[in-house]
Amino acid sequence: MKKLSILFVSCLLSLGIQAQADLVPAPQQAQWGNGNYTLPQQPTIACSSAGIMPAAEYLQTCLKNYVSINASVARGKQGDIRLSVKKGLAKDGYDLKVTENGIDIIGADFGGILSDR
Repeated sequence: MKKLSILFVSCLLSLGIQAQADLVPAPQQAQWGNGNYTLPQQPTIACSSAGIMPAAEYLQTCLKNYVSINASVARGKQGDIRLSVKKGLAKDGYDLKVTENGIDIIGADFGGILSDR
């Protein structure tokens, strides 16, 4: 799980650099656009519910330990990285959306948000 999370964080950070980043785990489908988002040195990770707060805290730890980014964690929908849960996705499934307004990681569940499959 640690290895996958490190790769996931690396992919997140490279999305602003590469036109098409390698994502781990590989998505079943991807639609690449022209925009990008540059993660600030002190981003905010927002989580929509208390149940996924541990995922936000884990991502915060990975950003600090592996890429020296000091992120803060907040409850709500306002942040540079926004975590949320959405019904209708496959178990452990996720949607990753990167726009000029930030990064949305929308998981079917906790496992989908952390992409630990």
